[in-house]
Amino acid sequence: MNQRGEAAGRRSGRKLNILDPRKASHERRKRELLEILEPVLGSDDSDSSSIFLCWGKDNRCHIAPVKIPNSADDVTIWQEIRRLWYAHRGDWRKRLNLFGVREVRIVEISIAGRELKGKQRTNHKRFVGTYTTEDLAAEKGRLEQTIASYDPQEFPCPYNPSTGRVNCFSSCISYQLDGITCPEQTLYQARRELSRLNMRPFLTLAFSDPGVATVNGLLEGEGVINTHSGILSKLESWHCPKLGELQFRALIIDEDRTRGSQCVVLLLTVVVIFLMVAGAKLAYGDWGTAWNVGCFLVALATLLWMWANHTVA
Repeated sequence: MNQRGEAAGRRSGRKLNILDPRKASHERRKRELLEILEPVLGSDDSDSSSIFLCWGKDNRCHIAPVKIPNSADDVTIWQEIRRLWYAHRGDWRKRLNLFGVREVRIVEISIAGRELKGKQRTNHKRFVGTYTTEDLAAEKGRLEQTIASYDPQEFPCPYNPSTGRVNCFSSCISYQLDGITCPEQTLYQARRELSRLNMRPFLTLAFSDPGVATVNGLLEGEGVINTHSGILSKLESWHCPKLGELQFRALIIDEDRTRGSQCVVLLLTVVVIFLMVAGAKLAYGDWGTAWNVGCFLVALATLLWMWANHTVA
């Protein structure tokens, strides 16, 4: 009798779970998120990972996933990042470098949704969202303070480079007191983290020359490589999670728009001067006079440019 009652209770519990509107809404939200994130997850890309590449303003940026095989080495990863960047931004930038890449940084992104199809310039599917920049100076300061405040034990525990950990003695304070971390372990972790942050400028170098990434492991420990299972686990972080609540770390490409603007202004100046020279030829009927006008305009433009630079400086 008791067994029949327990079986009936289990069936009733399963039925209640199935009919639970909260669970149903959660599963529906997950299906909706999976549909939006299809360019990242695909049908079953468990043998590959993704890196989000973004560009634009912090309150509206374009986000594109870079699919990376799990077996890819560092050089291959950066080659694919570089390939996808130029595929989205235009391959002509390699040959006409008006807008050079100024810096590659790591940021936190929030995806707002899929980008409109009308704006797609390639076959790649993109997202639109926002990003926030981490405070590197504050983080470096915290690590430097941790290193400076290191108080060695009477018998400091040695660091083992083959394992990346500290071999603690039986006299280590971490063995004597619960919840206390070995001071040497804290010291070496802080030093390694600080070294990783100091190598951030190498990201820009690796984008320009992927060979720089060899044995540098620039993306290790940065959290920018998203595995298939890792993305799926984010869908269980909240009840009915919102797309914007799924936080990801990404690489952002900053372009040197100042240099590009200067090139455009220089090109326009040359065109204007040429047109004025041609107009002087038509007005005076003499090329000598026209070229004198051109020389005057070039000298005037040079003086104005020097004055502007001096004023800004």
